[in-house]
Amino acid sequence: MALLNNDRLTHWVIGALVSWMAFLLCLFIPLFHWLLGFSIVKIAVSASIGCAGQLAATPWLFSARATAGNPVGDIPKRVTAVIIWFSLTALLFFYYISRDWPNDEHATEFKWIMFGTTLVFGVMGLTAVALISRNRRRS
Repeated sequence: MALLNNDRLTHWVIGALVSWMAFLLCLFIPLFHWLLGFSIVKIAVSASIGCAGQLAATPWLFSARATAGNPVGDIPKRVTAVIIWFSLTALLFFYYISRDWPNDEHATEFKWIMFGTTLVFGVMGLTAVALISRNRRRS
């Protein structure tokens, strides 16, 4: 009996939760709290945002995985899921950290740059996936 079964969604979810908890305890708290002095609450909320983003994308990634019937998997679906996962996680993280910033002209400009850049790269990535997959279907 294998400890982790690639064909069970619950194992993917448990793996994500355990991984985020391990990173929080073994990397994020020692690095960001002990060395850089950030609040443990901010670190935990930031890690929770990353974990929630991964958990939201996990069923989508699970459905695009390689199986015995489809040894390659659904690559365009996987890439699309990862682009959306990373983009939404970045947007939520940027929103969370920017809530404590002063409400001045420079902070507002920097927020627009953060959010705009994330959205532009996300849309560019999704467009590239759509064009590449459409061209591959034609040939």
